[in-house]
Amino acid sequence: MALSSDLITTARQLAHVHQRRPRQADLRRSISTSYYALFHGLAELAAARLVGANNSAQKSTARARVYRYLNHLSAKKACSRAELQDCSQGLARFLVAFPRLQELRHQADYDPLARFKHGDASSAADDAERALAGLQAAPRDEQLDFITLALGMTRG
Repeated sequence: MALSSDLITTARQLAHVHQRRPRQADLRRSISTSYYALFHGLAELAAARLVGANNSAQKSTARARVYRYLNHLSAKKACSRAELQDCSQGLARFLVAFPRLQELRHQADYDPLARFKHGDASSAADDAERALAGLQAAPRDEQLDFITLALGMTRG
C-alpha cells in the first residue's frame, strides 16, 4: 500500500482516538497527517509518472530524487497556475484541496491559539482522500502538466 493511503488511515485513527473528548494534540496531528497524505500522494505520482512504477523503478535513485525534489511551496504555487484553469474535475479537486489543507496544517502545527474539533479532523481526512482520488483519476497529460509545474519546471 502507498504511503499516502497509509497516512489517510493514520489521520482517521488520530481523529477518532478520543471521540467523546478529543485531545487537541490528536486532532492537530490528524489534520497535519491529512495534508501530508496529499503531499506524499503527489510525490508518489510524480515519481511513478516520470521514472516508472515497476519494481526496479521503485528502487531506483532516480525515483528517490524525483520524490525528494518536490517541495511544499512549488506544489502550492502550481495549484494556482493559469495553465491549469480548464482541467478535469478530478485535478480541480486536488488543486483546491492542496493549498487549503496546507494552510490548515500550518494552523495545526504552528498556531497555539487554534482550536480544532473532531469534525475538522474528519473533514480534513475526507478532503485529502477525495483530492487524491481526483488526482489519480485525472488524465495522464494533465497529471504530467501539473507534476512538472509542481516540481518548479515553469520556464516554457
